[in-house]
Formats: sequence, structure tokens, C-alpha cells
Amino acid sequence: MRPGYDDPIMLDGLESFSHIWVTFQFHASIDQGWKKKVRPPRLGGKKQVGVLASRSPHRPNFLGLSLF
Repeated sequence: MRPGYDDPIMLDGLESFSHIWVTFQFHASIDQGWKKKVRPPRLGGKKQVGVLASRSPHRPNFLGLSLF
């Protein structure tokens, strides 16, 4: 973690929320490039959908979002 971003004081009060959104970068996918259409496993890998309609890490901006 980058210096200055690892201070636990930054999390003070977080426990009072029911959910947190985490934004992250799919760093392991950057070298692999991205595709316009993908075959998500949730659809059995048989149907193609647009990459932005899926949770694929192979995205044009390589950004992800998770709710915890």
C-alpha cells in the first residue's frame, strides 16, 4: 500500500455504515487487453454480451466496483 494511505485512522467511523463501496483497478488484466464482447460464466459461457454489461476484468478502463 502507498505511504499515507495505510493509516487506520482513515477508517474511523466506518463501522456506522451498513455498506461500503470499493473502487479498484483490475491490475492483472491490463497486459491482456480488453474485448468488446465477452462470454460470462453466469450465462454458462455460451452467450456473448457487451463487456460493460458484465463483470469481466477485461474492460477498456480496467476499473471495478464492489459493494461490501
